[in-house]
Amino acid sequence: MQTAAKVAMTAAATGTDAMWTLIIVALAALSWLLQVSLGGEAGLPDWLPAQALRQLATGLTVLAGVQLLHRLLSHGLRHAGGSASSDLLQALLRVLLYLVASLLYLRLGLGLDITSVLATSALFSVIVGLALQPTLGHLFAGISLEIERPLRVGDCIRREQLEGEVVSLSWRSVSVRTPRGSIIVLPNADFTSRALEVVPRGQPFRHELGFSISSRHPPGQIIRCALRVLHSGLPGICHTPAPSVLLADNDARSASLRFTARFFTQDFLNRHAQGSQFLERLWYALAREGVALPEPPALWNQALDEAELPTGDEPPFTGSLGIAARGPAPLHPEPAVLARGLAPLPAPAGPALLRHARALRYARAEPCDTPGLALVLHGSLREQQSPAQAEAALQRLLLMLGQPPQAGEPRRRLLSHPHGQALLQAGRLALGPLAEQLVGRIAALTDDAWLAAQALAALAGQPELLEQLRTDLPAVSTRLCGPGDWTVLRTADPVAGCVAEQDCGLLLWDAAALARVRAELTPQADAALVTGLRQVLPAGSLADGAHTQDLFAMA
Repeated sequence: MQTAAKVAMTAAATGTDAMWTLIIVALAALSWLLQVSLGGEAGLPDWLPAQALRQLATGLTVLAGVQLLHRLLSHGLRHAGGSASSDLLQALLRVLLYLVASLLYLRLGLGLDITSVLATSALFSVIVGLALQPTLGHLFAGISLEIERPLRVGDCIRREQLEGEVVSLSWRSVSVRTPRGSIIVLPNADFTSRALEVVPRGQPFRHELGFSISSRHPPGQIIRCALRVLHSGLPGICHTPAPSVLLADNDARSASLRFTARFFTQDFLNRHAQGSQFLERLWYALAREGVALPEPPALWNQALDEAELPTGDEPPFTGSLGIAARGPAPLHPEPAVLARGLAPLPAPAGPALLRHARALRYARAEPCDTPGLALVLHGSLREQQSPAQAEAALQRLLLMLGQPPQAGEPRRRLLSHPHGQALLQAGRLALGPLAEQLVGRIAALTDDAWLAAQALAALAGQPELLEQLRTDLPAVSTRLCGPGDWTVLRTADPVAGCVAEQDCGLLLWDAAALARVRAELTPQADAALVTGLRQVLPAGSLADGAHTQDLFAMA
């Protein structure tokens, strides 16, 4: 939006400048036409001497020449620099041209001797230069920046605690937008007198993050796990150049190994947020592999040994530092969630499933890429639906929207706020005031943004709405799985992949675990288990296929 506004303003300013140039050229031509057609003193009125008309025509001609030359040079500078020239260069060019034009007019138009004028101006320049020494220093520093072009609008800079994006270059200063959204105005002399780190716009920047892991774990395992996280589709991280993980140091005092993760990003100002997402997802990835976090210092270990630790299935004492003394904290599902998830299954299957379950955790927006049968314990994940499932869900939604609102119909919006706002904005352009009520009802009936967009386009009779919403809404239909819901995780199937929406904990059974569970059940209980899973899983999840044959190889 800001770029479009800037382009529109630049186009308007260019059009105004061109209009004034045409007006000045027309006035100059008219003045010379009057001079030629009216002739000498006899053809002119008393109030307009011939000398004045000639001086007016000469002045307008010089001014028109300056305007035309300025537009020609500005056009050449824009094409030579690859972008619009800076305010500083435009101002200097304009001042220089008008200065030369003024001297020419004094000499040719008025017939004055400009030698005395130049001598007087030289003395005046010395006086002004002494009075405006700091300002002139910034001016010449700006000229140096313009000639060398070490930074351009859109580049990012960093020096000590200051970092931000260059938004404008002027004759005196450079304006920088900080990550906080404020604008800092820096004198040009600061950029030529001190070292400055410049990150050109569009060029990848390498960011480094350090983390420590207990030395009891093999370094190769940690490096492989961290690389999987870096290649798991984290937003903003470049695949080329490829990210890397290095073993940086060995801390003998804490018995830990320090690693450094290095990745490239084109969003320099948001690199810390990207690093935070990496560290968050790394914690969950390490927890799934049973990798313990670094042990507390010896003093804390002694305090933990002397403390009265809880017994049973309660989580271990962590102390005030929040560091677990015995590795990643285990999952502790709510009994009501387990009861609801296991209720449709036969009674003997519940204990067998819990004995062979594997507890896993996933970070927000992390793909759940471990294949198997899963029961969500806390948090939520989204499962991509097949085209047939999405079409059936769309027809059900359109059927509900085609009927008048029922008394028990939900009013609370299920659709997320960003998706709802994008849908409402597109609906207002298509339907006007009627979109408010329609979008509100759609958002109350589904949490699937893809379904909501399809329903709005179908009811409005404008399929082009989908093209407008393509960048703001998901491209596939998804199903929300909350605590107590079952799903099937797949790794190689792009149609039915799952992504965690928030801190998501689940129990997982792969093909081998399910085989052990079914081996402990009687034939009747095993058949009831398969029937119960077909009831709790979405339609088509247990359809015949290679993945299902792996999960239910004994069926």
